[in-house]
Amino acid sequence: MKIKTYSLILFLMLMVSPAFAQVQIFMGKGSAVVINDDKAAATKIAYEAAKRKALTEAMSSLLHKGQKDEVNFNNKKSQLLKGPYTYIQKENQISNYMKGKMLNIEISFAVDMEELKKLLGKEGVLVTENKEKNKAQFPGVMVIISEEISGKINTVPYTTAVITDYLIKNEFKVLDEKIVQKNISQEQAVQAVNGNMAAANAVALQYGSGIVITGKTAVQQSSLKSGGGMQAYGANITMRAIKADTGDVLASASADGSFPHINAMTGSRKAAEQAAMNAIEKIVKDIEKSLESSSNGIVITISPINYKQLAIVKQLLTRDFKDISAIKQNSFNNKVAKLDIQYEGGIADFADEIALKDFGTFNLVVIQFSPGKVDFELKMK
Repeated sequence: MKIKTYSLILFLMLMVSPAFAQVQIFMGKGSAVVINDDKAAATKIAYEAAKRKALTEAMSSLLHKGQKDEVNFNNKKSQLLKGPYTYIQKENQISNYMKGKMLNIEISFAVDMEELKKLLGKEGVLVTENKEKNKAQFPGVMVIISEEISGKINTVPYTTAVITDYLIKNEFKVLDEKIVQKNISQEQAVQAVNGNMAAANAVALQYGSGIVITGKTAVQQSSLKSGGGMQAYGANITMRAIKADTGDVLASASADGSFPHINAMTGSRKAAEQAAMNAIEKIVKDIEKSLESSSNGIVITISPINYKQLAIVKQLLTRDFKDISAIKQNSFNNKVAKLDIQYEGGIADFADEIALKDFGTFNLVVIQFSPGKVDFELKMK
């Protein structure tokens, strides 16, 4: 009766709690044989078995069935069940009784599902959910391709349409290629393609794109001829996906294509399209692989700041923000500090959390925000 009363109290506490929506109860049963009247040892074994069953059920409830999540969980299950148990809010013994020499225990665990979800995401288990969430927050993509056919610039690249269509089919937001062709000069395009990050940054951010896919395509007529009077055409493309605001390369690829045809224009187009498809498939595969992580790399700048203040800021960020997993000081020059942050969440969440934080004698005010970078101004109170 006493145990049932405790269970009712626990249930009522959870019901009135504001966090009830994210707390769920999981039950586990365990048993062990009592040897040489050592009931304490049997109790420990039975308790651990009950705990494993309950927590396995809790973790399994967050997995996407039939997806990569299940494979990852099975590979990491034994380690995950060793802790840490930051997601367990309460535990309660429901029953403890002997049946012959067998000791039986039933335990209930109140699990904070959001905390558990964070842990599984951080450990690389919930790749499906991480991927869906990161993809929804993935910035718009601008495609800038320079294309040469037999040494002459093709002002309306065949490869651009192939790349854009493939990105859209894979649920990426892409800037309309007609807007790019209409508003970006050939000089700007060439600068971006040739690795001028200032040019790529200016062009992409001007149109609200956080990612630039740049590349060069070269199509040549081969000296080889196929049967029936057809000429062989070969194409090569090199391509990179770059964060416009930081210059970080997300993925790169080089690919070839070939196509025999009696018509030079058709043969060149088909070869270029084949090369583009081979390259963009690899680019997207690499990007989507990176989206499986719950951790995001964020570049931040803080100014004006002296070195003592910077040391204090780094200490406070490490101590007070549990979702920051790593801080690397990139540079400090002329009262401007640049830091690389690893954050378990989206960049908007990070910016909000910092902006709302009371640092005591100062605040960090967001003065500029882009998909991979946040600029802060340190303001004394």
